Amino acid sequence: MNSSCTSNSTSSTLTALARRQGGVVLRRQAQQAGLTRDQVRGLVQRGRWQALHQGVYLTGGFAPDRPPPLLARLWAAHLRCGPSSVIALGAAARVQRLAGLPPEMPYVDVLLPRGRHPRPDLRLRLHIAALAPGEVVRLRGLPVTAPARTLADLLLRIPEDQALSLLDSALHQGVLPDLAEVDRAVRYRPGADRARCLLPLADGRAASALESVSRLDCIRGGVPPDDLKYRLLDGRGRQLARTDFCWHRGLRRPLLGDADGRGGGGSSGGRRLPPGDYRLLRFTWADASEPGRVAGLVRTALEELRIRPQPARSR
Repeated sequence: MNSSCTSNSTSSTLTALARRQGGVVLRRQAQQAGLTRDQVRGLVQRGRWQALHQGVYLTGGFAPDRPPPLLARLWAAHLRCGPSSVIALGAAARVQRLAGLPPEMPYVDVLLPRGRHPRPDLRLRLHIAALAPGEVVRLRGLPVTAPARTLADLLLRIPEDQALSLLDSALHQGVLPDLAEVDRAVRYRPGADRARCLLPLADGRAASALESVSRLDCIRGGVPPDDLKYRLLDGRGRQLARTDFCWHRGLRRPLLGDADGRGGGGSSGGRRLPPGDYRLLRFTWADASEPGRVAGLVRTALEELRIRPQPARSR
């Protein structure tokens, strides 16, 4: 704690405590370590500390013009709500590095047991729920809903494209070996049928949310890819390149799809592929954000490439 108002022992105690709590301390903890209320107020006024909630402070490593670090926000929410609180939903997914949610996080979701009612705070969204044994894990000391419970809670609340992206991300990163635990966690809850329909569509080969969203649009549009992570090979069977999607059934030549965020709508932008007897489509977030556009591009290309029976020749 860089302050002339604090003794070396107080500074050392608070530094160690903050390090265990994502850089965050409670005013009560600071006072127990030896600071007075006026000293805490002075640290905030001089920009040494940043108030994240009433009586909850980030003690360093922040830029005043930028949002606090994710871990600091989550620790602040947990300390604000008390030791029985658990970080959940989108906040839990982000700290578990699951991809697929919007970058903005306007509030932190916190689960609380019945009977616990902290003061309202617009930066928090509070939920009353019971958690079974094994549904809470600790990440760097922070209590967070376990991945399967996190995904189950989110599947019941968010759009399908985001939900599938999260499922793909969990499988791709090895956060979960399969989705059986998610299925058990979501079963029998309101909205479970809709959520469980997404589970068979998840595929750990998807390396980005854009791949997941593009694939789902194709599935909805009736043109699901025949293959994922298609390998382009040379005459000796050596891999020349790999694309995210491939359609080949009933086509004169393969239709390849790449969700790389560049080019788009069949543009030649993005990573180069070797010349070959194929057609390539590239999809961007602009394509994927318009429902039906990716599927429409694929459908048009498939019609152009489809093998059509030759008319019989008259004798």
